[in-house]
Amino acid sequence: MKNKSMEHRTFINTAVGGLSFLVTMGQSIILVPILLKYWGSTYYGLWLMAFAGFNMLQTLVLGFQNFVGNELNVMYHSDLELFKKTLGSGLRIVYLVGFLEFGFCLFLVISGNLSNFLSIPNDLIAKHRIGLGLLLLMAMWWTLGSGCGIISRIMMPAGLLCENIWFDILAKLVQFALFVVIAVYGGSILAVCISYAIVQSIMILYRIWYLRFKLPQFFPWWRHGDWHYGFHILRKSLMLAFNSIFTQLSNNGLLIFISALFTSAVIPSFTTLRTLINSATTVTNILMTSLLPDMMRFHATRDIEKIKAVINANWFISGLCVNFCIIILLPVIEKIYNIWTKGILLFNGPLFLLLSATISLTNFGAGLTTYLSGINDLRSQTYIAAGRFGTLFIVAYLLSRQFGILSVGIGLVVSELVASVVLPILFVNRCFAVSMTSLSKRQIVLAIIPPTLLLSVGLISTVSSVRLEFITLVMVPTFIVLYYINWMWLNTAVKDKIAGFIVVIMHKFAIR
Repeated sequence: MKNKSMEHRTFINTAVGGLSFLVTMGQSIILVPILLKYWGSTYYGLWLMAFAGFNMLQTLVLGFQNFVGNELNVMYHSDLELFKKTLGSGLRIVYLVGFLEFGFCLFLVISGNLSNFLSIPNDLIAKHRIGLGLLLLMAMWWTLGSGCGIISRIMMPAGLLCENIWFDILAKLVQFALFVVIAVYGGSILAVCISYAIVQSIMILYRIWYLRFKLPQFFPWWRHGDWHYGFHILRKSLMLAFNSIFTQLSNNGLLIFISALFTSAVIPSFTTLRTLINSATTVTNILMTSLLPDMMRFHATRDIEKIKAVINANWFISGLCVNFCIIILLPVIEKIYNIWTKGILLFNGPLFLLLSATISLTNFGAGLTTYLSGINDLRSQTYIAAGRFGTLFIVAYLLSRQFGILSVGIGLVVSELVASVVLPILFVNRCFAVSMTSLSKRQIVLAIIPPTLLLSVGLISTVSSVRLEFITLVMVPTFIVLYYINWMWLNTAVKDKIAGFIVVIMHKFAIR
């Protein structure tokens, strides 16, 4: 794949990523009504809280994995010996940190503090044996998941991104079948935890076996590592670990916050709405994942103009897809939601609009934050994550009495204004200043207009009724004009890349 064009690599990775998206969405769309039917909204809410706790307990390892992964992406193209040393040292440290996370989970269960951690009453934790379930999940994570999370990071720089996505697709399909069978046959949360741990262990072992033979030059992965260098990496990654903590608190911690502030009964309604709207960002995630290796190559060669071109292309392509997807679905989204949840959950229009504005803002900042993450700019990532966390919880808490669950939507909007717009622009321009350049101001203004329009509608909906059909009627022609102007403002190189990408698609699907 190294000799193939950037457009071809982008197409292949995007196509496989698109399939992963379809599998993920299919899993969510089919799984939610099944779990609601056989478990009910209350029991489903308990599972969401338990799994959110599991995700939060992995925070420190995830932050370290991300740091090592970014280092490996750069070292693979510049220093293979240091690459092997970082890989082996990272493996040693990740097992140590994973052991500490497992120990913390064990402490929460034994001391009776799991109730405070999850915002679930002790009687429900005991009745459904949630503590034992979490311990089993954390044992699987410590012994297998943490190490595989480091080893699998060699796949992207080695040109195995597609294979990595295929592994994820297979894991999702197996997990989906597992959840369906357990729910239909009345299985408990503990049964889900046991089965999930077993299935994940099998999938992880298969991936490790594959990499052992696919990339034999790096095996044994721990051979070149040492503890001293491992702790050196750990110290360097601490800021990213804090970043990971803030990110987990803003995502999974938000569910626990909502349960503590309101009630766990609203969790399924919130998560289903967020699942629907999060699907719009998949285009962005697929595109940026496909382009990340090229962005890192441009960064290594200090070709800032090409990095800017990638960011501008993302603003045009993913902005076009995400924002149009949102406004076109508005007239029918309530019907879709009611059919999907079988009427068990009520559709909250104002909250959906606020979440839509949040996703649009997140999409705006995707290219910027991907670049900052890829170059391991830890300070900027931590400030962004802290800004998102702080504004989200402060705004949501202060407005909770007046707006109820809508306060969370407002908090999410404000947090993304800070973390996806203001701070990323400042930090990326700071990086570009070394080369005496900056992001195009007119491109920034043009790209931020669609999210701003969605934001305005979302805020208006919190205080007065807004017809979703009218929004679509007004927004469609407005967005057409905006993205036409955006296309005209793109430089020739970007247009050629987009045109080349389209040609690849036409060739692959034999369009004449």
